[in-house]
Amino acid sequence: MRLGRNEQSGEYQSHLYESRNPLIGYIAWLRIMRILDKIAAGDTVLDAGCGEGYTTSAFAGKCKMAVGVDVVPGRIKKAERIAKLNGVHGKTKFLCSDLFKLGGAVKDEFDVVVCSEVMEHVDKPKELLEILQKRVKKGGKLVITYPNEPVLRFGRKIFFLGKAKKIEDMTDHKISLSRKNIEGFASELGLKIIGYERIPNLPVAYLNELFILQRKG
Repeated sequence: MRLGRNEQSGEYQSHLYESRNPLIGYIAWLRIMRILDKIAAGDTVLDAGCGEGYTTSAFAGKCKMAVGVDVVPGRIKKAERIAKLNGVHGKTKFLCSDLFKLGGAVKDEFDVVVCSEVMEHVDKPKELLEILQKRVKKGGKLVITYPNEPVLRFGRKIFFLGKAKKIEDMTDHKISLSRKNIEGFASELGLKIIGYERIPNLPVAYLNELFILQRKG
């Protein structure tokens, strides 16, 4: 996948997907590959909180159509450029919208709705999940990922040692999510859990958790 290195638009994803550190790049793309496994060639996909569109373009390389939504205009502009670089601009569409006002921007329902590394950035994750499920076709899938916050914070302390005043300066995460949280939200919203994974699935630690939720038909 070709990347738009040196594009300037508030690049909060670039440090991951364009990282010169092979470990950081591997972990970021591993998460995308795990999500791609849940997408079929004929699927329509909504990438909720797409950022600069790296994920959206990756999904479009496999699915029928991918729509990316983000609240920052600069990210949407870069996402469009990345889609063109990767030859998938004809299979992508990008919209600038607050996810909590998604119903006003997106009317369609999708085979798969992806919300990757977004829910930890909002104050009301259950409310966001409820909004997103309305954009999933009956029987369709909602794929979400979020960080294992304790491991992430420990890694950042080591990696950024001496480069930040405090650990809170390194992230804008508003909440720490857990498997129990998501299971509770799914139960309350009537979503069926059809899959759960840890990324990477190591014996001693993992960085992300992935849930596949199904909207009941």
